[in-house]
Amino acid sequence: MLFVMMLRVLMVCTGNTCRSPMAEGLMRSLVDGGALGSAKGLDGVEVSSAGVFAGAGQPASDGAVEAARALGADIGGHRSRPLTREMVSDADVIYTMTESHRHAVLAMAPEAATKTQRLDALRDVDDPFGGPAAAYEAAAGQVRGAIESRLKELAP
Repeated sequence: MLFVMMLRVLMVCTGNTCRSPMAEGLMRSLVDGGALGSAKGLDGVEVSSAGVFAGAGQPASDGAVEAARALGADIGGHRSRPLTREMVSDADVIYTMTESHRHAVLAMAPEAATKTQRLDALRDVDDPFGGPAAAYEAAAGQVRGAIESRLKELAP
């Protein structure tokens, strides 16, 4: 009998149009062995994203699309989703972009405390929304570095 393990990772930010879509796309690219390389031992990873104050159906911001593309991830087809209790429950691991996002997840579902962490363990990922291209590039670079660190923790 063959058992397939699926690890469901949820990325969370505010509006689900910048940071968490970049994180979703970059993690997917890394896990799938795209432009960022290959994450050995991480078959069966499903990545999604949502926002604590997101409206439904908004595209990723142009700056986020460009910054992600420069790092090998295509998020051009992304559409925003508001965070739900069901998403939190279904996720195995939840990475938030800020400490305040982590608190919002835990306010919704206190039982998620053991699986919810800030993506960058050292600091929040600043919101580039409405800023110059350099702000999006800095956020994407920080997100990529944090994902690489987190994937090392997740790999067997």
